[in-house]
Amino acid sequence: MPTLAVYHASCVPEAIIGQIASAPWGAAQYLAELLRSGQLTALCGHRTRLLILHERGRLCAFLTLAKMDEIRDTPLTPWAGFVFTFPSDRHHRYAGRLLQAAESIAAMEGTSTLYISTDADGLYEHFGYAFSHTDNNLHGEVCRIYAKSLMPSQDTPELAFLMPACLEEADREWQFIRDLPKDENGFLNTWEGCDRDTFLTSALPEMLAHAKGHRLPEGYVPCTSFFLWSGPRIAGLFRLRHHLTPALQEGAGHIGYTVHPDFRGKGYGTVGLRRLITLAPDIIPEDTLRLRCYLSNPASLHVMLHNGAQLLRQDDETCFTAIPISDVWSEKTCT
Repeated sequence: MPTLAVYHASCVPEAIIGQIASAPWGAAQYLAELLRSGQLTALCGHRTRLLILHERGRLCAFLTLAKMDEIRDTPLTPWAGFVFTFPSDRHHRYAGRLLQAAESIAAMEGTSTLYISTDADGLYEHFGYAFSHTDNNLHGEVCRIYAKSLMPSQDTPELAFLMPACLEEADREWQFIRDLPKDENGFLNTWEGCDRDTFLTSALPEMLAHAKGHRLPEGYVPCTSFFLWSGPRIAGLFRLRHHLTPALQEGAGHIGYTVHPDFRGKGYGTVGLRRLITLAPDIIPEDTLRLRCYLSNPASLHVMLHNGAQLLRQDDETCFTAIPISDVWSEKTCT
């Protein structure tokens, strides 16, 4: 079964944009142009997100979740837009899965209704949406507006999602990094206690640069920082190193993570790591994910083992584990 991933519009990888552009739908090519030019957030709002279902690097379906859509001069918000499933992936209700994910995110952020603008008649009723009215879009075309009332969403780990660090979420990211200890169970944070200006001018640019392989200290490898979001709050931070050096192979491995104290003991670490290991095969070249934790942190070892890790070895202080990539794909197929 394809895996859900969420990206801010400003941080969508080119590999995904390219697949969107290849879709046999004119609006998909338009979306790809907006993503490449950086105009999607200007058109739809600065917190616009792209939700996708993907499998082994292949894009299966996508949609956007945004403050605004093609209907202008309206108080209605937010909107699900650009809903598309590739022809070879239809009849699996992938659009329904994406809409449920968008609805969950919107509900946890305090939204009571989600809207869709479309020229389709009789499609979105299958997903619980009701026709509301017609309106003209920004191109002057008449569209059908659908709405779905959302139930208040409980703050549960299964609804949490990973999103790479980005400028548009800087305030919440800064608050999380500021309060994160300098060294907790081996997870290092050199920006503990930093002020907002320092985060915006130094810490966040460093994260974004490291994800692209730029400005790396000697011995470092490219590393993407994924924040684990639970509605409007950040529940954790997960780092994925893009490949291993001999030192990393025998040491820290591919993944480091931490969970905010407010979210510990509730399953967020397990869910966050599960989300990350399903993204990893599209990023790392190795056939095995390597992880490490201290013996003094048994909760972290439990999270790893719960996600299929195998214990390789341990010394007086540290456990070393591994997750074969083939097992990751098998898990994705079965869940």
